[in-house]
Amino acid sequence: MTTMPLAPLCNLLRLRTPDIVVSPAATYDFAGVKSFGGGVFRGPSKAGSQFSYRRLSRIRSGKFIYPKLMAWEGALGIVPGNLDGLFVSPEFCVFDVDRDAADPRWIDYYFRQASVWPRLSSGSSGTNIRRRRIYPADFLKHQVPLPPLAEQRRIVAKIERLAGLVEEAKGLNFATCQGASTLGQAAIDRLFTAVAKRVGVTRLGELEPHVTSGPRNWSQHQSETGERFYRAQDIGPDGRTLDGSRLFITPPNGQQGRIAHLEPGDLMIVITGATVGRVALFSDSHESGFVSQHVAICRLPQSRVLPEYGLYCLRSPQGRGQLLGQRYGQGKPGLNLTNIRNIAIPIPSFDEQERVLGRARAVEARLGAILREEQNVRAEIDAMVPAILDRAFKGDL
Repeated sequence: MTTMPLAPLCNLLRLRTPDIVVSPAATYDFAGVKSFGGGVFRGPSKAGSQFSYRRLSRIRSGKFIYPKLMAWEGALGIVPGNLDGLFVSPEFCVFDVDRDAADPRWIDYYFRQASVWPRLSSGSSGTNIRRRRIYPADFLKHQVPLPPLAEQRRIVAKIERLAGLVEEAKGLNFATCQGASTLGQAAIDRLFTAVAKRVGVTRLGELEPHVTSGPRNWSQHQSETGERFYRAQDIGPDGRTLDGSRLFITPPNGQQGRIAHLEPGDLMIVITGATVGRVALFSDSHESGFVSQHVAICRLPQSRVLPEYGLYCLRSPQGRGQLLGQRYGQGKPGLNLTNIRNIAIPIPSFDEQERVLGRARAVEARLGAILREEQNVRAEIDAMVPAILDRAFKGDL
């Protein structure tokens, strides 16, 4: 480990004052800074008449900026070349970097370290953790490691070379995951296509299923206990329900909405919003409950269709293609109950349904194992850049 000399930021950065007088008739393209070392990004465009600031700062490539309110959680960074000329409000601090003393990339990488952010917040004002502000006078007292400029550039070049290899590893890992998912879907597709060729397909409506959606305006019946209220956000992408934000209701007296009470074997289908077409199976292990107006129940006759087989049919490429192919609406896509009744699936004998299920489960189990390994590898890769930065600023790179 090489001990690096420290230098206060006041020796390296010079604060700029807002230099653009706002015209109500002009349009301004804003920039922002992502928290947790995410860097500077392009924000919205706004007319001068849409905000109350009288002055703005025009940011240039290589300037260092941060928002006073969010810097304590890593919202700091150097302006990249593709964002040159954007604007920030007076809530942002904008600094010139003394390039004779510090490489802007050196400053940028230093402030991407999560270990640095708590030290910044110690000098912030405000008692509420979300309202702490870091003012320039306090920020400029912060000391950073500062080897000679040539050494900074050597280390930065090595950081960027290693970071590039990390990004390449991320890409390869993602491609492996995507490839496995594609192969898994192809195997499921072949499985159900072969069954359909042997036995044909049947419209769900011909089975006279119970198809309904949840009651409207039941948000007023929310309670801390009672019946589970299954909403669109509770239907996961893998055929299971999600329990991260469970909501309960106490239903009103009478029969209102009782047809939307779930029974074991029901298929829950999202019919409104960004996740339209997701399907989950309600089983004995679930909490008793109702579906919301954005979720439909499709209760197929269990004398003809095994519930889990029905789930796999609707989640297969053919089933999902039929669901998504019937969506209507642009801003908020949706399905209606007739769309669900129009879905056609192959219905072989129970023995054949069991065989198909066994093969489909095996494919999903293999795919699940690959995805879990991908997540483990991704976590290891994600830890590489912080480790590289830690070594760099300790003089070990």
